[in-house]
Amino acid sequence: RFDDGDDCRTMSWDAYADNLVAGGNCAAAAVLGLDGSTYAAKKITVSAEEGSKLAKQFDNSDTIFSEGVRLGGMKYLGIRADDRSIYAKKGQAGCACVRAGGCILVGVYDENIQPGNCNVAVENLGDFLQKNAGGGGGGGGGGGGSSAPAAKKKEASKPPKPVEEAPKPNIA
Repeated sequence: RFDDGDDCRTMSWDAYADNLVAGGNCAAAAVLGLDGSTYAAKKITVSAEEGSKLAKQFDNSDTIFSEGVRLGGMKYLGIRADDRSIYAKKGQAGCACVRAGGCILVGVYDENIQPGNCNVAVENLGDFLQKNAGGGGGGGGGGGGSSAPAAKKKEASKPPKPVEEAPKPNIA
């Protein structure tokens, strides 16, 4: 039985954050609501202030370059931004943030992970969520047409589908 309580929503989003980290392409990951609230996180804590600011930066990318991106108490220098993706780095660490399917995906990499692998993993998951946004819900419009929080929707939710991993490069 599925209901519209926080536990059901959290369990669904946890699988996506877990997938990004378990695939070895992200050192930490989070799934945020379009308002910046944290739906799930693995190995990172995104404060309410950090999440809210990141969510607003998708609509005003100028601040990414002037103020950077803050996640988990770390400030990253903005290196690329558009209305879907934000990339930022600090030394050999960095993050990839993608707005898709009614949420914001955050992948963080460290010096042991190739930035491109993190970016591809987060972008692929974003593509998957965008493609499946509202799946089974009558196909109205594009992703994210409603501003109501996910917990208030009255439709039955389904467990998350497994996400295909990004192909791993052949490194000899």
